[in-house]
Amino acid sequence: MATTTDHKLPESTNSSPDVRACAASDKSQQTAPLGQGADSGRASAIALWGVLLVVNIVPIWLVDYFPAQNGPWFLASVHIFKEINNPELGYSEYYQRSWFPIPHLSFDGGVLLLSQVLPLRTAENIMYSITFALVPLGVLYFLSVVAPQRKALALLSFLMIYSYPLMRGYSDFVISIPVFFITFGYWLKWKDTAGPRQYAVLAVLALLLYLSHLIAFLLLSCTIGWYQLRKGAGWWGATRSAAAATWSGWPLVIAYLTLNKSSSEWIAEEDTKWNPVHWNVQYFVERFFMTVSEPAYIVALAAWSWVVVLLVLSARNDSRGIWAWCRTVALSPLGSLVLVLFASYLVLPDHIIGWHKFNQRFIPFVLISLLGLTATLVSDDLYRRVRRPLTVTVAMAALLVPLLVTRELFKMDAALKRYTAAIDKLPMRSRVLPIMLENMKFGLIYPLTRAHEYYLMERGGGNGGGIASMNTLAMVWYKHYPLHETFPMYRDDMTDAEFAEILTKYDHVLLWGGDQHLDEQVQAAQFQPLHVDDSLRLYGRMESPHL
Repeated sequence: MATTTDHKLPESTNSSPDVRACAASDKSQQTAPLGQGADSGRASAIALWGVLLVVNIVPIWLVDYFPAQNGPWFLASVHIFKEINNPELGYSEYYQRSWFPIPHLSFDGGVLLLSQVLPLRTAENIMYSITFALVPLGVLYFLSVVAPQRKALALLSFLMIYSYPLMRGYSDFVISIPVFFITFGYWLKWKDTAGPRQYAVLAVLALLLYLSHLIAFLLLSCTIGWYQLRKGAGWWGATRSAAAATWSGWPLVIAYLTLNKSSSEWIAEEDTKWNPVHWNVQYFVERFFMTVSEPAYIVALAAWSWVVVLLVLSARNDSRGIWAWCRTVALSPLGSLVLVLFASYLVLPDHIIGWHKFNQRFIPFVLISLLGLTATLVSDDLYRRVRRPLTVTVAMAALLVPLLVTRELFKMDAALKRYTAAIDKLPMRSRVLPIMLENMKFGLIYPLTRAHEYYLMERGGGNGGGIASMNTLAMVWYKHYPLHETFPMYRDDMTDAEFAEILTKYDHVLLWGGDQHLDEQVQAAQFQPLHVDDSLRLYGRMESPHL
């Protein structure tokens, strides 16, 4: 295996002279965002990146409601935290602030800070815009460290913006992905020469990563440790390297685990299950690139096939043979990291103690690590031959995907407007029972699932739902648990008598979907309609002091 002393290229597994020439090539070529050395090429690359960033960010601002499935959950917690003492909204009757720095706070914390001077949804859109920009820029930085002359491959990261985690509403997790690779890349760059300044930067980055997502933080520690193990550092050396880079987050990790042990209301040991392996293989691409548009999914996958093409061509070009190439790649630090991450994804549970889609959080880390590995394997000659067609086809895909997604965003926004049409009919500070009998599906996303939270944000009161129901995962908690004692929820298997009993706890009912019997039960319990259309009905109790 050919090696280099340049800290920006940790390893190369192709033994051809082209790869050795790559490591020693002119430094001026390493500064171009797409691996081009000339000033004109650098300017074109910057312009292309600027256009792609704008095209991907603009759709956020074209809709009134960005339809991330769980987005309203987290946005409501931000709003409640900010307005907890507002008597007009009455949140203090049901909620309390939590000042603990939970590891799901970076996105929501940014929205909270911006909402001090901006409208809530404008603040949210700004944080989405920042997140959208960080995803490709984080991958670009990572590739600039591991393969500085192969940065054209970073264009593929634009196809990771409108991802399944993002459209599910896992905003803090999404922002943790670029923070992870910026931190890992920075560590790779300085791991052999780091001084006080570099360790201070790593401490800040590690802390930010913890505040973004716990899984990403733990993965970073394990990644650095594994990388050092494969470089021959030994168990003690690997542990020391990981601790030196991530120490700033560990006190908070320990404190957070202690908090969950003593106070958590969401952890359920019985809620742990594994998917069949063949499901995980299917989900590996489907549960990241597939969101609300099947054509966009196909375009993104077609563009990402460049990774497979480059790996196959690199293997074929190795004079030692494909099996020797595979063995060398598998034993290299970055190659073995990809294999370990992918194996972890396959064998870890989908549900773990109540935390759903646990193993699917590994997918973007596998993909970007694989992208970095691919970049280190491509020879100069192969890269020169594929750079132009790769840049053109991937850029076209990166322009097409947001356009295809935008068409669906408009439809989802229209559905959300229909669902929220009765907000102005709801009195302030109401106790609302939301019941969803039908749910609209766009691709793999159900945008109305948490949309009742918009009523809570506009009119105050309480509804017994939201991320606050999971207390230690949120910045606001309910004052009283278990929630079913104060906010009993509707179940489709309950008896008429049980439903009638539940209705006594609420003064408003928000129904979506058709069920004549349920409507009759609500009206029989002395509720009158305040808003009615084909799908949405808002009922208010006749004797309610709000009416």
